[in-house]
Amino acid sequence: MEYMVRTEANLRSLAEANGLALRLPKMNELFIDLDSKGAQEQFLERYAKFVEIFHVTDFTTTSSKSGYPHLHVIIAIDRDLTDMERVALQAALGSDPKREMLAVKNNGVAENTSVLFEVKRDEAKKESTSQETEEADDDFCSFGCGNSEDDEILF
Repeated sequence: MEYMVRTEANLRSLAEANGLALRLPKMNELFIDLDSKGAQEQFLERYAKFVEIFHVTDFTTTSSKSGYPHLHVIIAIDRDLTDMERVALQAALGSDPKREMLAVKNNGVAENTSVLFEVKRDEAKKESTSQETEEADDDFCSFGCGNSEDDEILF
């Protein structure tokens, strides 16, 4: 993909052109992008340490448009974050390193350093019936830290 200035308008256009929904983080949210089973395992180890330090108020997993093993984890904590705090914590939790490095590079230039492109709700419902998605959710959830996109765990 060509580099573009990450304005909200540009990001919304890109999402729409690809049949996706754009999700921007709330001030207290982290968006973790996990691209492999190894990244998921690393995340789970780091998440155990994270909850010793931060109070998690919401935790949600969603399947990426790329399919399993790609997952997005959305974590809400009990305080607001600066953009760079968000990026640092996402990186510390094992989010896609290239994504987080680009977020640092774009800081001060882009309107939004952390975004998610999600499958639109109606398409996500269709995809969630596939055996591969169900197995992926079950596999990740067996570690006890998340469920499918519509389920939430409060800590």
